[in-house]
Amino acid sequence: MRKLVLVPVISTGLLFACSDSKTSAVDVNEQQQDKTVMQKQIQKAWVGHYQGITPCESCLSHCDGCDGTAVDLVLKPDLSYELTLQRLSSAATPQVLSGKMYFKDTAQSYLELSNIKKRHSLVYDRDHDQFEILDDVTGQSYEFSNEFILEKVV
Repeated sequence: MRKLVLVPVISTGLLFACSDSKTSAVDVNEQQQDKTVMQKQIQKAWVGHYQGITPCESCLSHCDGCDGTAVDLVLKPDLSYELTLQRLSSAATPQVLSGKMYFKDTAQSYLELSNIKKRHSLVYDRDHDQFEILDDVTGQSYEFSNEFILEKVV
């Protein structure tokens, strides 16, 4: 009689053990899917068209004799970009640059544009949906950081 009681108890224990492992595998799969969706949302956040007027390359703020540089930046989902720079104080033709970009952090906030020697590091502000151009030497904000903002074009 004891053997008859043990068989259902053991069977029930095995069923619970098997169902727990299946649930764990499902949970892990759901967590991976959630992480993938979250990464796609993060990636899509910075994609877009940004514009601003920054000080000339030789200035850390707007300076006499230079009206600034119009910056037009398009960031694409395939991690490529197109950057158009137009000096406002001269009739020179706009400079158009393109290439690949890469993120310097996993949160996809710090971005660097390849093929550009100056003002190629940017930080993304998710709250305001804009980029700030960072100092090439220090990697920090310029003293007059509000003059180095690229706002998203809607």
